Amino acid sequence: MIVEEIKESKADIICFQEFCDEDYFEEELTPLGYTLCHQIIHNKIHKGSLHGVVDHGLAIAYKTDKFTMNRVEKVDFMDLALNRSYLLKRQQQAMLCQLKTKKG
Repeated sequence: MIVEEIKESKADIICFQEFCDEDYFEEELTPLGYTLCHQIIHNKIHKGSLHGVVDHGLAIAYKTDKFTMNRVEKVDFMDLALNRSYLLKRQQQAMLCQLKTKKG
């Protein structure tokens, strides 16, 4: 369903949150001309009857005929919390991609 929406939108750049199936999306998006950059986050869950590790993450897909990747920066907010990580209930991260437009 989401891949069909991506096809219809003809977006040059797509950002994913709570991303968890990189193999599937890479398989689906590569033939459409996208390159996928992703970051997986491992969160430990201790809530009620739920215990374990939940993998999810962030991803940015971009059209390779329009952009080249210049730089990727991954930010871990736990590192930035400066001994106040107790303020964050779970691991929080961001991913920044600097893309360069292809001339053409």
